[in-house]
Amino acid sequence: MATVKALKQSMFDEFEIKGYWWVPGSEKQVPGILFYCKEKIRLELLGSFNEIENALENKDNYKDIILGVSDKGEEFTLISAYNQKYTFNIPGYPTETYIIEAFIVGGHFNSREEIHFHSVTITLTYLTKWLQKAPFKQEFIHQEKVLKEARVKFIPPSKIFEMVVPSIKSTIREEYNTNFSGNLNEVKWTFESRIKVIPDDWQTLEWFRDKLFWLRNLFALFIGYPTYFEKIIFYGEENREKYSWFFCQKRATIREKIGDFVIRFNEIETSLSTIIDSWFAKRDIIETMCELYINNFYFDIYLEANFLNYVQAIEIYHRRVHDGKIIDEKAYEEYANKVNQFIKDNLPNILHERLQRLIHHGNEYSLNKRFKEIFESLSSDTKELLCLENGKQRKKFIKQVVEKRNTLVHGDKEGKKCDLDNIEKLYYASERLKVLITILLFKEIGIDEKIIVKGIKNNRRLLYSLIIERNIVVY
Repeated sequence: MATVKALKQSMFDEFEIKGYWWVPGSEKQVPGILFYCKEKIRLELLGSFNEIENALENKDNYKDIILGVSDKGEEFTLISAYNQKYTFNIPGYPTETYIIEAFIVGGHFNSREEIHFHSVTITLTYLTKWLQKAPFKQEFIHQEKVLKEARVKFIPPSKIFEMVVPSIKSTIREEYNTNFSGNLNEVKWTFESRIKVIPDDWQTLEWFRDKLFWLRNLFALFIGYPTYFEKIIFYGEENREKYSWFFCQKRATIREKIGDFVIRFNEIETSLSTIIDSWFAKRDIIETMCELYINNFYFDIYLEANFLNYVQAIEIYHRRVHDGKIIDEKAYEEYANKVNQFIKDNLPNILHERLQRLIHHGNEYSLNKRFKEIFESLSSDTKELLCLENGKQRKKFIKQVVEKRNTLVHGDKEGKKCDLDNIEKLYYASERLKVLITILLFKEIGIDEKIIVKGIKNNRRLLYSLIIERNIVVY
C-alpha cells in the first residue's frame, strides 16, 4: 500500500503513513508506520518510546498524545494511544504497536487542552441526496433527429441555507464542493454538500465532537438510515489553517441506492433553522430517548434488548415531558413520610427498606398509564397510521407491551405467556414502537405532525412494518 497525503483522504479510505513519531517533551523520534482503516487505527514503531525496563514491567503503556511528521511533510497529532504489543529480542531492537483512538492531520498539539478550532465542516453520507441539489443540467443538440452534441452545465445552487443557532451560540450553514477530473476516456464531475459549524468563540475538540455527533443523529433521523462522517475538516485563524480529523467508524457501510427518507428537506426547508435550534435546546429532554433509539441504528442488538430499549426510551420521554404524578408531589411527600414512619416503627428493617423503595416511586404513573397518555396526545391521523385508531386496539397493544416488558425485566415466575412471546409479533411490535419514537422526537423539535405522518407513509420500510404488524395481530 503506497503512502499518501492524509489531508486528501476520507474516513472511508484505507491508507498508511510513514514517518517519525515522538511524545511531547521528548527529543527521541522513532520511525514507524501509521495504519488507518474503518475498523482500527494502529501505529507500528521500529523502536520504542519507552525505556526497556518500563516496557517489560508494563509501565508507560498509555500515551495521551503522540506527535509525528510523515514522509510527505504532514504533521500529525495522535490522541489516546494504547500500547498493544511490545517486543524485544536480543541482539535485535525493540518494537511497539499502539492502538490509536483518533488523530488530527495538519498540526501539532502538545496536549488536549491546546486543541481549539475556529470552525468545522462535515461531510455526511447521504447529505447531498437529502438536500436534493441538482447542479448539473444536460443539454442534447439534434440535427434532423440525429444527436450531434451533448453538453453538461454546472449551475451553482441558488438557495443555500444559513442559520443562527442560539442554543449552541453558533452559526450553521450549507456549503458545497465541486471537483472536475478526467482523461481521454472518462470525464468525472462531482458535487458534494457539506455542513459548516461556526461557534461564536473558538471551541475545544470535545465541544466540537459533542455537537457534531448530536447533529449527525438528527440527520440520521431525517434520512432513516445509519449516517456516517465522510470528512471532518477543522479550521484555524481565518480559515487559513486546515486540519483533518480521523477516527474509526466500525462496520460503516454506504448504500448505493437510497431515497425513501423519513423527512425530506423540501418539507421542512423553511423551518429548518427552528428545528435545528430546538434539537440542541431540548437535548436534555430527548437525549436519552434518542440515544436508546439511535443505538439500534448502529449496533446489532438482540430483538428482546431492542424491544426493551424502545420501551425504556418512551418511558423516560414521558417522565421528562409529562407531569406523570398521581397526586400533588408535596402532598404525596407528606403521606409518604407518615407511611415510612409507621412501617419503621412496626416492621422488620429488611421489610422496611424494601417498602421504602416502593414508596419512593409510588406517586409515578404506571407504564400502562404513560403509554395511554402518549397515545392520547397524538392526532387521529397519527393513531390511524400506527394502526391504533380505536381505544380497544390501543388498550390491547399497551397490554401486550407492558406484559412483555415485565416478563423480560422481572422474569416469568408463573409460566404465564403473553402475546409477544411470539418472535414475529415481538419484532413488529418493536417496529411500531420505533415509529412511535420517530413521531415523538420529530414532534418535540417542532415538525408538524401532518408532515411526520406524510413522511412515514412515503417511507416503504416503516409503512411496510406497520401494515404487516396489523395483519398478524388480531384485536
